[in-house]
Amino acid sequence: MSYKFRRLGVLLFAAALMAGLAAFALTLVSPAYISAKSAEDSDPGGADDPALQSPSDMDCALGIGPVVFHEDNDLPTGLLVPQGVQILWPYGYYDVMQPVGDGGQGGEVAVGDTLVAYLYLVNNSGRPGGEGCPGGSVEITVTDVTIKKNTIPVPGSALGGMTWPDPDNPQVLQAAPGDPSGGDQAYTLFPFEVGVSDTLFQVRAEIEFQCTGGNCADGFTYSKEIWYPGADLQTPSGATFQDLYGSNPRIKVVGPRATITVVSPPGPYVAEPFEEVPFIIKLTSMADDPDSIVRITDDPEAPLPKCSESIFANPDPDDPSAGWYANTNSPPDPPKVDTTSLTDPLGDEEPLWCHFTVVMDPAIINDDVEDTFTLTGGLVVYNATGQSAEIEVEAPPVSIEDASISVVKRITNPDPGVGVRIGETVTYEIEITNTGQVPLQDLTVVDSLVGPIPITDDLPPDDQFVRQYTYDVGLTDPSPLINTVTVTARTAKGFEVEDS
Repeated sequence: MSYKFRRLGVLLFAAALMAGLAAFALTLVSPAYISAKSAEDSDPGGADDPALQSPSDMDCALGIGPVVFHEDNDLPTGLLVPQGVQILWPYGYYDVMQPVGDGGQGGEVAVGDTLVAYLYLVNNSGRPGGEGCPGGSVEITVTDVTIKKNTIPVPGSALGGMTWPDPDNPQVLQAAPGDPSGGDQAYTLFPFEVGVSDTLFQVRAEIEFQCTGGNCADGFTYSKEIWYPGADLQTPSGATFQDLYGSNPRIKVVGPRATITVVSPPGPYVAEPFEEVPFIIKLTSMADDPDSIVRITDDPEAPLPKCSESIFANPDPDDPSAGWYANTNSPPDPPKVDTTSLTDPLGDEEPLWCHFTVVMDPAIINDDVEDTFTLTGGLVVYNATGQSAEIEVEAPPVSIEDASISVVKRITNPDPGVGVRIGETVTYEIEITNTGQVPLQDLTVVDSLVGPIPITDDLPPDDQFVRQYTYDVGLTDPSPLINTVTVTARTAKGFEVEDS
């Protein structure tokens, strides 16, 4: 499939495109080159209305030209009309299918690359003579612009980024009756990313539009689609894309690529302070020979704890099972898989699992608003030729439960306002409350005057103990008589809390 352009006064689409050549436009629902449906038709696959003007009328009326560039190349900064099968390289802008020696990418891109679709629209309906559309001059209103990789729409609005000839009347393309240059033109530059599931793809532009005047039927939406790359597009040497890439050229994704799944924790998790939470990271290769994965390392700018090559030379004594394992989702007995040099490279859909634990010390909380810890990092995968791809990892957040305790001390006898004499007895009362979210155990209470106060029970969240004890005032006690009470406790994981 392809498209052609030619210059006529200013650069225009070729007559083949104007006439609705079958290679250039795909119907949604019938053999017609362009489809139409009523605005009242709720079925997106509804049949074309035979009463509408002929498909060639509307295929002729709207000219479309997509070209795809790599973000590393120079990009057009304004409206340019593609120059026939040479598209935009005569202007010095080289698309991804151009040979590397000519400034393109040779049709090869990598996962994570950003591509930019340049899309050109023109209202051709009013051109004179034999090149005019049989339906006559019409006003076109573009209602939607969808960019696809093969048949999958790319997220984002290409319509919103269009530059229109009349900013005060966007989405409208007027005809220019009798003008051989055609009518209004519009364009956009639409960036999108190469994903891990992409292998070979076309970039398709689907335009939905309505029209008034000529033979247009009010209330009907037409749809036209065109794609890049086309087989007959040319390079500066004169070779066509078909010569270089075969009869059905596609953009090819090369290099290693993989997906990451966080197996554990499977979703948001609540942990006690200092709980050892197991993490399992599943890496699945998405490329086969020659891009099979032969090595996995840390991203040096965003390392992922315990999934790096260093664990083999320096095993973690606190987590000896940490590392990579094959064909399992739980650590077996050693040996682990040495990802510094995979003896069995990972081909398409082959996984590895990295296992490790993280101790939920409250100090590692990295979201102070939600009081959660989210593990993030990156891995780098390599193929045999040294090409690499970075993969970001973000695990579900872990909420670390609060562990805390409070103690309140008061004098119940005598009245603190009256005072106390030597030899009299003072009665104290203490109230200890578990103000956290986890049970507390091993409570210890020490009064600076009377020493330890025995408490043997555990303390559930929101529960409290009340204890009374006495002290006899002696000759050596200071005046005023001051004492403090300190309470400590531990969680089941050994985290200590204190208050006084």
